[in-house]
Order: sequence, then structure tokens, then C-alpha cells
Amino acid sequence: MRKHKDRLLIIKDIRRCIAKEDYISLIEYLNELSSIIDDRKREIINSSNWLNWYHHNVKLCNNYLSRNYADQKRKIKQKVIEIFSDYPFIQELTVAYDTHNIRLKEELTYCEDIEDYTEEEHFSCHYCNEINYESYSVEDDSLCLSCYENESLNCDGCQENYYNDHARYFECVDRCYCDSCEHQYISYCEEHDIEHSCDEHCERCADEGYYDDEDDESIIKNYSYKVEQEFYQLPNEQTKLFYGIEVETEIRKNFDKFEVAEDVLNLFNDNQVILKEDGSIGHNGFEIVSNTATFNYHKTKLWDNFFGSDIRDKLRSFHAKNTGLHIHCSKEFYTKADIGKIVVFLNLPYNSRFITNFAGRNYNQYCKRDKFKKITNYESNERFEALNITNRNTIEFRIFKGNLQENSFFRYLEFVDCLSYFVKQTSFKTNSLKYWHLIKYIQENTELKKIYSNLFSWLKIKGYFDTLNTKVQFSKDFNVKEKRKVA
Repeated sequence: MRKHKDRLLIIKDIRRCIAKEDYISLIEYLNELSSIIDDRKREIINSSNWLNWYHHNVKLCNNYLSRNYADQKRKIKQKVIEIFSDYPFIQELTVAYDTHNIRLKEELTYCEDIEDYTEEEHFSCHYCNEINYESYSVEDDSLCLSCYENESLNCDGCQENYYNDHARYFECVDRCYCDSCEHQYISYCEEHDIEHSCDEHCERCADEGYYDDEDDESIIKNYSYKVEQEFYQLPNEQTKLFYGIEVETEIRKNFDKFEVAEDVLNLFNDNQVILKEDGSIGHNGFEIVSNTATFNYHKTKLWDNFFGSDIRDKLRSFHAKNTGLHIHCSKEFYTKADIGKIVVFLNLPYNSRFITNFAGRNYNQYCKRDKFKKITNYESNERFEALNITNRNTIEFRIFKGNLQENSFFRYLEFVDCLSYFVKQTSFKTNSLKYWHLIKYIQENTELKKIYSNLFSWLKIKGYFDTLNTKVQFSKDFNVKEKRKVA
């Protein structure tokens, strides 16, 4: 009983020494406690008092071990390691330790790949054999993020991940399919030796007029159908910047696809929009493709009847699995530097959370992010990037989730228009292309509040204007170093 009381008194003394940073006395008390532990191993390890002390003070010891107290730090570390490592029963039941840290096993995860305890579970990438924390499943293998993005594809048919050898991208439908799903969605034209969607005609055959009469009469055109381009604008409007919007939709339950398609077309004037088949949607939807129009014409004329109707009771987009919204912009409006700045803005890791929150979806294999993009990357052969710059006459924003809500629909368009003018006045420095510079640009130019009313409201509701109070400095590898108030 005497020893038990002595042990509790010593624990109190140790706590007092830690609080006062009395390292000399602390080592003495640790020695005494070590002796008591040696005498009363099992009794103490089963004592709730001991375990409570152990939980609390091992963490305190860790905090003090991390400080730079030279000899005191070295002596405390040596003594604590000695006490907690010399007794196998303590090791076995409660603690994992090394020369820098002492942790409870119950707070850690045992990783078989490295045969040790760790704060996060590790795994070995099946492809590159590197140790990683986060895994992605590909054909029953676990891959790291880098290998997952570069060595695999997600099939738009079965939604499973496959190695590049077992799936491929089909440009004719702008989708990827595995070997098993390919024949359900892709047809082959022997006449012209090209592939095309099962829902559409061969593009070459269509160009040669084989299906003109059939397609002109069809409510929903095939993917390769071309309409004569018109440039809609308001009277006296002078601009080189025109937009074409593509929004993928699905038909809600209990509605007929072709009846809904006819209802949609009746909401627009001739040639304002066409409806197209899309391989990613399958047989249960279509893509609404607008003709080219200015920002103001889109907002005030083209979509008025559509958003003023009940057609959205028959269509959905945001909550459909495979739908997106793409915005094409007149390429002649932008300089090469403008395009390079937009590429950096959309790919900068600093901006990624803001962009995915705004766009309503994450980056994916059809909207890839490359954190190493520079302003000089104003040309690319890769179509499935956040900004597709492979087209001859347009650049295409591919970041947005499909959306038929009027405020969200126009918020996307306002973002594109705002960013298009923002890059023309900002510098070439990457630091000037962080998202809070765009927000500051919107806030400081008061006339933009009315022009970009949906964008402004969203930024305010989400609290993004608050970011103007804090400037975050990043190192070259984009890790946060410190936060400072903006002068």
C-alpha cells in the first residue's frame, strides 16, 4: 500500500515538474517511477490511475521532446525512452515508440507494408511499388494517385477502372470504354474505316450526304451533325467574344424522350439551339447545344423561354451521373498570353478547392488538372483538360457539372466572362493568378456586381470575400508556409 501511495505522489510531482519545466527534478522522479514500475509491473499496468496518467503525460512528454532544449531535451528523451522501452509488457500492450516520438498503439495503425505503426495506413502501389497513404482501385489492384491518373481509365459504360491496355478513349463520342463495353456503344464504318457512336451515323457518311434527309427531319441529331453557325448579339453590340453552351441532360422518369425533346425545341427560335445524341448519356437523354451568341444575348434573350417554363420538371442534369456543361469561347478574342493565364488559373493547386466548389464537381479524366502548367502552355494536344485548347476557333471550359438551375447556369457563364477579362489586366506572375485576385477584381470594380450578379451572390454567400483579409504564401511545392494580413 505504501508503494502505491508513493507512486501516486511521484506522478503528481512529475506533472508539477513538467508544468514548471524543472528538468533536473523531472529526471529524478522518472527514475523513481521506473523503479516502482519494475516492482509492480502487472498491478500498475492494470491500474486505471496509471493508464490515465500514461495517456495524458506521454503526450506531454512528446510536446516537450519536440522543443529545442539541448541537454535537457536529450536527457528527458533518453530517460523516457529508457522507462517505456525497457519493459516489454508496456511495449506490447500500450505503446509504439521510436527515438523521436512516443505514441500509444491504440492511436496508431499498423501497416504491414512497412511492418510498423503509423498515423495513417500505408500501402504499396501495385504499379510503381512506392509507399503511399491513399489508394485507388484499378482491376482489383491498389494504385497511388499518380499511377491512377496516368495508367488507368474509367469506363463510362460500367463505371469501373481499367488499365490503359484494357480500355481506351473514343474521340467520336468523347468517352472511354473498356473492352467489354466497347461494342455496346461504338460502331465501325467499314466504308471509311472509322469508329462512331452506335446512336449516330458515320461522320464521313453524313458529310457525303448519305443521311441528310433523315437527319434534317430528326428532332435529336446525331453527334456529328453540323448546323450553320450564327452569331447572335444585341443591337449596337460590338464584341469579338461569343459563347456556345453545351449542357447534357437526362429525361426524368415517366416522360418520353422525344416528346420532351420537341417541348425543348419549341422554347427556342429556329437555329438558336439543336439537340444532339451523346454517348455518355445513352438512350435516356440528349445534349442541348446553343448557337453562338454574346454574353448579353445569352443572359437576356436566348434562354428566357427555357428558364421561364416548367421543362425542368421533365429534365435533370446536376443530379444525373454523367452530365457536364461546357462553354466554348471565341478564340480570336484571346491572345496567347491570355490563354496561358487561364490555363494556369484553372490548374493552379492553390485554386483547386475554389474551382471544384464553384464548378460543382471534381477534376476527372475528362477534365484533367496539371499542377505544372505554365503561361507558356497556351497550346496542347490533350483535349480532356480543364481548358480544351485543341479546337481551331474556340477554347472550351470543361470544368462545370451539368446544371439546369437558372442562377447556377448563368453563374458559370459569368465566371467564364469575368475570367476572360480579368486575365487581360493581370500580370504574368503566377501569384497574380490565385483565385482571391479574381475575387478582389470583382469586389473592387463595383460595376461588376450588377453584370455578374449570380457570381457575386454566390461568392458572398459562400464567404469567399472574407479571403481578401488573408494572404497565404506558398513555397514552390505549393505547401502553405504562413499566413499574413494583407497590407
